[in-house]
Amino acid sequence: MKVIAAFFPLGSVSLVRNVNTGLGSLLSISRTVNSGSLIGAFESLRRKSTQTSVAPQKNKRLGGPYPLRVVDGRNPKRIPQPYRLRGVPRLPDPPKIDPNRPIVQYPYFVERSRYGELPVYYCIKNGRTRQLTTIRRIEGNLQALRDDIVKELFPGALKGEVKINETSCQIIIKGNVRRDVMQWLYDKGF
Repeated sequence: MKVIAAFFPLGSVSLVRNVNTGLGSLLSISRTVNSGSLIGAFESLRRKSTQTSVAPQKNKRLGGPYPLRVVDGRNPKRIPQPYRLRGVPRLPDPPKIDPNRPIVQYPYFVERSRYGELPVYYCIKNGRTRQLTTIRRIEGNLQALRDDIVKELFPGALKGEVKINETSCQIIIKGNVRRDVMQWLYDKGF
């Protein structure tokens, strides 16, 4: 909105016109006594022009209201909100277990996280030159778990490729083998 103001000597009438509309509508006529009141008149005009009351509109994708952004107090624009629930990965279906099958007791147990996921993590260190897979939250015999992993997943693995961290009860495996380890743990029933 462009505004043209015509000022006359002190004590006379000042005209403020709106140029955006082709009509040149009269916005304000005020008497000016000094420059302070003139500034006050423009401040009140500016406040009136920036105040917009627009009812919130329905978001067609989410079904709820979303805010309007006011640019320069005159052009309300819609801000679409991001989807709140993007495709949340589902937990894999539990394996079909025969109820007559005897329960296998392992000397170790891998506890799931509070969200129901297996605590198998992949991390990168040393500027992407060292890739590690970590199994956390292990209870029981760590050495038996390491031996089973080496025997079933990595039969030709060297001794240093699968390490045990006794203080934090973790097993650290060199390389990105997260999916293999998780599938192996699912098959074991953890």
